[in-house]
Amino acid sequence: MNGLRTLGCVVAILSLSACASMSGTDQLRGTSGPMAWEVVDVRQARSPDGRVIRWYYTLVLRETAGRAIQFERVQSNLIGQVEGIPLESKFERRLNAHSELRFSNQSATVWDLRLGPPSITVFQRYFGKDDAGAPLSVDVRIPLDSSVGKTLAEPVQGPLPPVRTLQPTELGSLAGRWDGYHHDDRGFAIPLDVTIKEDGSFEASSEPPWSYRFRGTVAIRDGQVAYSQRNDSGVLVLYEGSGQRILQGNVSGRREGLPDRSGAAPYQINYRLRLEQAAVSTEVTLPAPAPSTPQTTPIPAVTAFAWRIGDEWSFRWESPRGKGTFTWVVTPATEVEGVPSYVVRSGSREIVYTKRPEGLSWREDKVDGVAVERASPAALYYSSPLYVGKVWEIIYTWEGVQARQTEELTRRCTVEGVESVRVPAGTFDTYRVACTTRWGEPVRIYWYSESVRMFVKEEVHFSYGVRIRELMSYKMD
Repeated sequence: MNGLRTLGCVVAILSLSACASMSGTDQLRGTSGPMAWEVVDVRQARSPDGRVIRWYYTLVLRETAGRAIQFERVQSNLIGQVEGIPLESKFERRLNAHSELRFSNQSATVWDLRLGPPSITVFQRYFGKDDAGAPLSVDVRIPLDSSVGKTLAEPVQGPLPPVRTLQPTELGSLAGRWDGYHHDDRGFAIPLDVTIKEDGSFEASSEPPWSYRFRGTVAIRDGQVAYSQRNDSGVLVLYEGSGQRILQGNVSGRREGLPDRSGAAPYQINYRLRLEQAAVSTEVTLPAPAPSTPQTTPIPAVTAFAWRIGDEWSFRWESPRGKGTFTWVVTPATEVEGVPSYVVRSGSREIVYTKRPEGLSWREDKVDGVAVERASPAALYYSSPLYVGKVWEIIYTWEGVQARQTEELTRRCTVEGVESVRVPAGTFDTYRVACTTRWGEPVRIYWYSESVRMFVKEEVHFSYGVRIRELMSYKMD
């Protein structure tokens, strides 16, 4: 099962998007040629016996010299206490001038603590050409030790509900999104995100932060679920009851040999797979706060997001990269894929939102009429209605159209409370909405006011720092 890659070597460097770490920030960024690079979203996991560390991360490449680059291949190696085996693989990605390329590890760097405390450096060299055909290379060196990265907790597994025997006609009942994990050949619990369709085909993402995607099929045989994905197959049992639906079983597969395993001969692996079906509704009502918890005066729930042609908002913004002002204006729009939409303009940029009963969803950004980034499906930025305690989840694929890059994203948004916020445009009663990654890391906080049909303040967290926007003025019909 190539989608669930496991490593056989004691110390392994893996294909391009493979090595990882995050510690004190200065060692996790640098420059090389026309490029600045940075390592973010780093996590580490330990095997159940505590002897092996595994790191995951996201690497960000930023072009700084004003010339587009077409990458072709990457060389990877491990240097330090134990020398790794140099690996080379294709890396066919384009990075436009003054743009950013972000990708996550499809595998991981592994260290066996029996060799001693880890003090190693992952080295990667990316080769490519600029638009003039001039060759170039970019070097990335990432130091790793046991303090690098946030620790991924081992999933807590409770008792299973009763076994449910499935009929052949019930394949469609498995359709939907399932979350879970598999244990690789070292015992690591590797997170999984799986969406099964009614015909039994599925799409899945493996390993945080959900960058590696693969496909397979499930079928009902003898009351159980037959699982198949490339070289992997197995049988899963459905456990159902007390509001839970869990698929669990054993899967086996073949892997290409690595030089530390009996030469380079293929070998077989066995692992345990556990998936739990995600709730149908993504809204969760949180328990009321204790009486001693300070609360602000309630304000009416936002029942719908209804912009009007001509609505206008002017903002000021500031971040570690600079500051400035801009204005958004709602302009007429046609339907997008059969769904009513809004177009918000700011200079040459157009921001397209689709309007559905569940709220407003960001679809894409255009510059001079050309799409530069989009979400698929459209990302539900503003969920309707808004009320204190509401929670919703956004799962979508972000696409950098011109840079030809994609990233699978999950955001969890919570209406945390009611706050009175003062900004240059005045003082407003607002709902404070906080959105995080699936790991609880902050991404965006905004303060939405129904009186202006827009947020009056916003904080967005980037790898380089926080960008703050505040409303300066507005016009409404």
